[in-house]
Amino acid sequence: IQLADPALVAWLAGQVREAAGRAGRDPDAIRIQVAAPAVVDDPAAVRDGLRWFPALVANHVLDLLRRAEPGSLPPALVDYVDHEARYRYIPQHTGDYAFVDDATVDRFCITGGPAAHQDRIAALCEAGMTQLNVYPVPGREAETIAAYAALGVTPGPTEAR
Repeated sequence: IQLADPALVAWLAGQVREAAGRAGRDPDAIRIQVAAPAVVDDPAAVRDGLRWFPALVANHVLDLLRRAEPGSLPPALVDYVDHEARYRYIPQHTGDYAFVDDATVDRFCITGGPAAHQDRIAALCEAGMTQLNVYPVPGREAETIAAYAALGVTPGPTEAR
């Protein structure tokens, strides 16, 4: 799941587990990976540099809206999307990210001090996440890894704690 909003992770995980059960698979055997940018810093200081991420997710949301009834999707997933936006994920991001508000950046990315990261990870685990894939901000990779190591979160393919 390519966003770090606990409520949306819970909804998406529920959808997957429900479908697994209907298919005769064990819903409890499903593993949920969350992938999102994370930076240990004041959210206000880093939001503009992270706005691209919800814009990228918007591309997927727009695709969902082409296939599903808008009412069948959670408002928290679709309400932020500028349906006229023509963002395209290409090497030179030429899209306009202005439609992504601060609240959406805060929900989809993980920012704030160490306690905020611990709280978000705990909320994501409660929502069904079993693994976290952190996208460090370019140029701050070592800082992010060090901060997560101090939290007791280690890099690599390990289960979320």
